[in-house]
Amino acid sequence: MKIMILSVLIFIGLISNVLAADHLVISQALYDPVTTETGGEAIELYNPTMKDISLVGYVIKTKTSATDVILPNATIKSKGFYLIGDAGWSINKDNVNYSNADYEDTFTLVNTDGGLALTFNGTVIDSLGWGNSSNLASDLFEGSTANGMKEGYSLKRLNLDIDTNNNSLDFIESIPDLKNSSFVNTQEYNQGEINLTITINNSAPVIGAVNVEDDLEEQGIQIIPNLDSNREIKFNISFNDPDGIEDFNRMEVRFNGNKISFNKTQGVVALESVDEAGNYSLDITVYDKANVSVNTTVKIEYKELSAVSLDVRKLSFDATGKDNLTIVGDKDLTTGDKPTIKNIGNTKLNLGAISSGTESLPFSNIEFSINGVKKILNTDLNLVSTSLKPGQLTDLSLYLSSSQGLRSGTYSGKIIIVGVPA
Repeated sequence: MKIMILSVLIFIGLISNVLAADHLVISQALYDPVTTETGGEAIELYNPTMKDISLVGYVIKTKTSATDVILPNATIKSKGFYLIGDAGWSINKDNVNYSNADYEDTFTLVNTDGGLALTFNGTVIDSLGWGNSSNLASDLFEGSTANGMKEGYSLKRLNLDIDTNNNSLDFIESIPDLKNSSFVNTQEYNQGEINLTITINNSAPVIGAVNVEDDLEEQGIQIIPNLDSNREIKFNISFNDPDGIEDFNRMEVRFNGNKISFNKTQGVVALESVDEAGNYSLDITVYDKANVSVNTTVKIEYKELSAVSLDVRKLSFDATGKDNLTIVGDKDLTTGDKPTIKNIGNTKLNLGAISSGTESLPFSNIEFSINGVKKILNTDLNLVSTSLKPGQLTDLSLYLSSSQGLRSGTYSGKIIIVGVPA
C-alpha cells in the first residue's frame, strides 16, 4: 500500500563493489624458476584503480629482507602492470618470450613457506604467502596462504580487480604470463552499465467507513450520557486496497489522544457520566508494510447532562417543645441522616431548592442552605451559585425557624433540589 519510484543504476561486469581493490596489488609471483634462482624470479604488480599511481615510497618486503626491493621513481598507469625481475632477468629468465622487466634488482623469494609484501612508507598494502603460515611473519600473507606451486609455475591473481584479503581464494597456480607496463589491459572494457528505472504504482490503503453508535438523528454523531454509569460507544471500521495488493500491516485507534485496544476492526470506548460534555475524537490510522499510513478522524459530540442525586429520601423534624430545629448536612454519602448532594451529570451546576406547594408543611417556617449559603424555601426557585463540578459533593442543611402558632400534629411536604448549568 505504497507509492514508490525507484531509480536503479546497475553495473554489469567483473568488479564486485564489496571486494573491489582500491590500491596496488600483487598480481603474480614466480618464486621457483626452472633455470636458476638467481635472475629467474619475478614479481608482477597491478593497478586496479581509476588513477595512475607513483611508485615512490613503495618497497617489496620478503622473508629475507624488509627492504628487498626499493622501487624507483616510476608510475603504474590505471589498469596497468609493472614487472619487477631479479637482477639478470633479461638473460636468466626461464622463457625468452617472457616480458622484459620494467625494473631489475637483486631479491630472494623463498621456495618453501615463503612470502612477500608490498609496503608504502612502512604500511603493508598487499601481501602474498605460500606454504605453512606458521613459518611466516603475519604481514607476509593474507587470510590463508596460497597453495604451493610446481617448479616453473607462478602464483597468479584469479581476478585482477578483486582482493578478498585471503591468498588461498585470490591466487591459483598458473603457467607464467608475466606482463610489464607496455601491456594493454582489455579487462577494463569488460564492464558496462545499464540505467534502469523501476516504477511501482501501489496505492495507499483507503479507510472506507467508520460506523459509530449514534443516539440522535441530528447531523454528526451525538452520544447521550448515562446517569451515574459509564456510556459505552461501539464502533467498527472498514478499509481496502484499491489496487488489490494487500500489504496491510497494522491499525492504530486512539480516543481523544489515548490509544485503545480493539478486536480487528471493531471496538468499544467508554465515557463516564461525569466526563465533560463536548467534542471527542476517534482517530484511526492504518499502516502498510512499508509503514506508509492513512488517517481519518471521527468527531463525537458528548451531550450535556444536568443531574443531581441525594443520599436521603426522607427527613423528620421532632418539634415538640422546640422553637428552632436544624438538620445539618455533610459531604459524605455514607451518613444517611445528613443530606449530601452529588453532581452526577457532566457539567458544572448551580443548586437551588423549591417546595412542592401542595403539601401541609408550612414552608415559610423553613430555610435551607447549600455549601453554607442560606436561602428561604418557597415555591419559587432560589439558586445558590455553587459551580459544583461533575462528580463533586456538597452539603444540604434544613432549618425550622419557629413552630409557634402550629397545632399539634404531623405535617408533611416535599422539597425539590434543582441543578442548573453554571
